[in-house]
Amino acid sequence: MSEKLNVGRKPKGLLRKWLEGIGFTILGTLVYAISDDMFSGYPQYGTNIINGIAIALILIGSAVVWIIDARRHRDDED
Repeated sequence: MSEKLNVGRKPKGLLRKWLEGIGFTILGTLVYAISDDMFSGYPQYGTNIINGIAIALILIGSAVVWIIDARRHRDDED
């Protein structure tokens, strides 16, 4: 079975997979930092407001991904 999977794999796809993994790791670290209020200690820049907006955007983005994934699985069942 592993031979069948390796036949269609191209180096370009492997590079894209690695870049996506690195990008998601950086994004996850940023999301953690925002959620832990690491950037909200500078009141002169209004970071408390920016941090709240960032958390709201994370929640909205997560909801959108969840809805899209739920629709994809619903379509697979039909």
